[in-house]
Amino acid sequence: MRAFFCIVLQEEIRRLLGGIAGELRRSTNVRASWVSADNYHVTLQFLGEIDAMLAVDLQRKAEAAIGDQAAFDVLLDRVSGFPTADRPRVVWAGGSARGSFADLVRLISDAIVPLGFPRERESDVFHITLARLKGAADRELVRAISEASDRVAPIPVRVAGVTLMESRLTQRGVRYCPLFEIPLTG
Repeated sequence: MRAFFCIVLQEEIRRLLGGIAGELRRSTNVRASWVSADNYHVTLQFLGEIDAMLAVDLQRKAEAAIGDQAAFDVLLDRVSGFPTADRPRVVWAGGSARGSFADLVRLISDAIVPLGFPRERESDVFHITLARLKGAADRELVRAISEASDRVAPIPVRVAGVTLMESRLTQRGVRYCPLFEIPLTG
């Protein structure tokens, strides 16, 4: 099964991002795979294909690493693209991945290295994928991304737990199924 550690977003954040994605989608004719608002999340570490039995060890290691961490907020304050906002292949919303967020990623990554997973590389942003482009972005989309980023007031996103999510490919697209959640209660 394909799995990843993530932060599940609150309904109101997913709804807000869905509105932003809808505006961006209407601004362009570029072919893209737009992520369903139900699937919006912040990936902490992608694990790839794993044996289902490994989930028990992943839970044990992750709980030991982050079980005493307190919940915290991160600020979602921009819309952009990877590799750049001017030449996006992926359109995303997110913010700075410093402080408590960076610590959380590092703790999880360090905890699962002994299970054979590579250490997660550090990033200066956290992101929620809104779309994956299937061609080059047009001027309208680049302009719309910039305008959307200018309009996004800093929005606090509560990080209250970490979820191990399974990614299942169905005839209707990708479906995410939580395997376990570790609350941040420290």
